[in-house]
Amino acid sequence: QEGIARRSMRIGIDARLANAPRTGIGSYTAHLIAALARAGAPERFVLFADEPLAPPPGCETVVVPGRNRHVWTFGKLPAACRRARLGLFHGTANFAVPALAGCPLVATVHDLIPLSCPAAVSRGHRLLFGALVARAVRAARRVITGSAFSRDEIVARFPAAAGKVAIVPYGVD
Repeated sequence: QEGIARRSMRIGIDARLANAPRTGIGSYTAHLIAALARAGAPERFVLFADEPLAPPPGCETVVVPGRNRHVWTFGKLPAACRRARLGLFHGTANFAVPALAGCPLVATVHDLIPLSCPAAVSRGHRLLFGALVARAVRAARRVITGSAFSRDEIVARFPAAAGKVAIVPYGVD
């Protein structure tokens, strides 16, 4: 409405892989952050990383030290999210959404390759991936994926995703 100032929301983003542009998720994350910063929205973006990251305008970085990604995501990140007083957290790496973050969660699930192509990964990786994606889908208010194919695969394997999955096509670099 006119005349009513909109309060800025603090949105957390898992930016650990933004410094790894040679990976698909790293490229996605880096470009997402850059595009959000350019959009000029009133939202403030809080980039969570395990090492220093130069934030673009409109963003701040919170460094949460840690090398093991599971300990980082599920052990250290939740408290950092609560301290940052977020309105929303976006996990950019398939299953990396912190339980007990104190805010609604959005998970980007890029694909289910470890489940649909089991020969591509070890049995342990496949089992862990499946369990963590299932957990992320249950915990997230919204699941983002890049294609109708991935959406259909996610919903077929994880019924809790029904009604939560939004297709957001990847941009072109």
